[in-house]
Amino acid sequence: MDETKLIGYAAELGSDCAFFIKNKACLATGRGEILEEIDLDLGGYSFLLVHPGIHVHTGRAFGKITPCEPTHPLRNLDLHAVDGWKNVLINDFEAVVFPEHPEIADIKTKMYEGARFMLR
Repeated sequence: MDETKLIGYAAELGSDCAFFIKNKACLATGRGEILEEIDLDLGGYSFLLVHPGIHVHTGRAFGKITPCEPTHPLRNLDLHAVDGWKNVLINDFEAVVFPEHPEIADIKTKMYEGARFMLR
């Protein structure tokens, strides 16, 4: 199956599913199904993914969210200054999710306290 068709099927599963098809850095727009590859290589970095077993109801979170226009649009982000991303990238869901699940906010804080943004 060609990539375009696969992305179409993934988008039918969920708005953000298509993002994971390319396995390349992309800027996602629309509902998450319009992907534009960007020049970003994170190959020298390690990532930590935490699943605390907390269910966040996506539909309810979307209903409460007020998307903001970013002060630092992703298109203008210095892709090579990874260590500064935490100061400029904002996840609009945090304003809704963190008050309902403060343990998720605590995890983010602890991760940033121990984070080192450097190439191996």
